[in-house]
Amino acid sequence: MPTILIASLQPGEGRTTAMAGLGASLANDGRTVRLLRIRSAAGPDRDAEDDARTLAAVPGCAAPPGAVSEQERQAIEERMRAIPLIAPEEIADIVVEFIRDDSLAGRAMRIVNGRSRELAESPAPAVARFGG
Repeated sequence: MPTILIASLQPGEGRTTAMAGLGASLANDGRTVRLLRIRSAAGPDRDAEDDARTLAAVPGCAAPPGAVSEQERQAIEERMRAIPLIAPEEIADIVVEFIRDDSLAGRAMRIVNGRSRELAESPAPAVARFGG
């Protein structure tokens, strides 16, 4: 998941609005979106809490109900990195392999943590092929 940082030195310049709009647009396109508002390290941050509540209401986006500290943000990123994802390029390579190799028609491939590929133990039901 890409990370986009919206920053400004001055309050009231539209960071929250920009983040909400960008997040909603990406979510509408089917992308996974998580919106975070980091609170001030100096202590209670009412603006950050208000912004976090606004972001939590953006349709299609995941957001915690309150602002997070920098340490919490880093912990969230670490948890996200631990989730094994398959790179789009690997999926594309497999699709091309299935298109080029007729012996794979009707078969399924299992990908384990994006590291190893293997044909599924039992082939999928036969698929009718049309054309010559």
